[in-house]
Amino acid sequence: MISKKLRQVMAASMAVVMTVGLAACGEKAPATTDPTKAPEATKAPATQETQKPADDKKDEPAPTEAPAQDPNYTEEGYFIRRDASGEIVNLGGANIVVRDWWSPEDWPGEPSNAYETAQQDYLAWAQETYNFTITRQTIGDWGSNPQDFIDYCTTGGDDNYYVFTLRADPGINTAMMSGLVCDLSSLDGAINLNDEKWNKTRVHQLYNFKGKSYAVAPGVPECRGIIFFNKRLLTEAGIDWKELYAKESDPTWWTWDKFKELLAKCTYDKDNDGTNDVYGIAANWGNMYTGLIYANGGSYVDLQDGKLVNNLESKATLEALNYGWEIRKQFAYEQPADGTWEYYKDAFNNGVYAFLPDDAYYGANLKAGCNDEWGAVCYPTGPSANGRFIGAVADNLYAIPGCYSADKAWKCAFAYDIMCDEVPGFEDFETWQSQYEKNFDDIEAIDVSIRAAISDASVQYVSLVTGISVGSDLSWYGFSDDNTPAQVAESIREKWNAAIDEFNNQ
Repeated sequence: MISKKLRQVMAASMAVVMTVGLAACGEKAPATTDPTKAPEATKAPATQETQKPADDKKDEPAPTEAPAQDPNYTEEGYFIRRDASGEIVNLGGANIVVRDWWSPEDWPGEPSNAYETAQQDYLAWAQETYNFTITRQTIGDWGSNPQDFIDYCTTGGDDNYYVFTLRADPGINTAMMSGLVCDLSSLDGAINLNDEKWNKTRVHQLYNFKGKSYAVAPGVPECRGIIFFNKRLLTEAGIDWKELYAKESDPTWWTWDKFKELLAKCTYDKDNDGTNDVYGIAANWGNMYTGLIYANGGSYVDLQDGKLVNNLESKATLEALNYGWEIRKQFAYEQPADGTWEYYKDAFNNGVYAFLPDDAYYGANLKAGCNDEWGAVCYPTGPSANGRFIGAVADNLYAIPGCYSADKAWKCAFAYDIMCDEVPGFEDFETWQSQYEKNFDDIEAIDVSIRAAISDASVQYVSLVTGISVGSDLSWYGFSDDNTPAQVAESIREKWNAAIDEFNNQ
């Protein structure tokens, strides 16, 4: 299922390819129409009624002057930002770097579609117009990221102009409360926090403490919860994997019972030696528990009456933990005695089990290493979700060091705001799809599964609370009859409550 806008872009690209191909063969290429321009008006043929002598002007109306160009827009439709005095904003040649832990050295690279071409053209115009440069660079890694930022800010920074990409980490919240992160709402005119481009991820709302906004994230939320599946194993188990794409949007069909049925079919002993050779599921189990909890309308921590509360022992959350424990007991391929915690990665690549819950970005790893064809489906809808699928988001955040001067912070914020602007002419283009196309072979996995996972997603408030570690506190547990999810939740109740109270009282 391809979006209307994407089909238009593809059609335009195909027209160009056909034109070039025919020209190369020495044939006259047919005329093509630029889909971004309105067609010219059809000219009436010259007749005795329409054609007049050159010297007969008395009955013709005076020519109408063309409307003046709006000084706030260019001919390409780019909006020109001005300062308080009406002059075009000038960033004085500042070189802004957006730090992350994944960008390639040649960012942004060659554009791969019409949107990326237009985006790069717009950014080139903006850099020239406002006298600055901006790029993305890999500096540091995911593990050290929060501490890298804190160390940079506490030592006073340096001469660079950095916008930091930060992963959701409670240590960052402490940094915000300690003045190590710039309050973006104080940078008048640099960044509009009410702009639609920030509202879908809700990062600037999540990191808003006592009226101060410390971070933003553009576009749609990143897809966190998705379930990859091995097409060959499903087919061998008698499952039509295409039916998953056709019916996953129906919450009365794609349920926990249906998922359990599929897992059972994919777990069996091929050679009758008493040991299963194929399994239904394996994972970094914390990913699975989180996906099930939110797909059931639960959460680890909730927001009620403006305060965070411990939601671990709610009906929806415990229901999901118990279901996850149940399917793990019955259908899971567990870590071998000589395996590492990442055992499940190679095992999926080699076709040992059928379903892998993980974040959507893991598709890049599968495309590079999986030996079978695979697809992806959203989490099945839980019984307490009131018939609707609910995903969970925990986006990376973008922040500016609090050690920067007001002028330096203003320039960083302005440049990043420009970088994240919608591209004129592509306001309705769903840019998030193109970001996944490089890592997924099935358009349905993007346009059906991922769309469902991000369309009605809940914010993970637990990421705000210092003192709570979902992994070590809860989801890394191999639950047992003597250590059930309810018992684990009760054992950490006071610890979690104390951490949440500390956050609420800051």
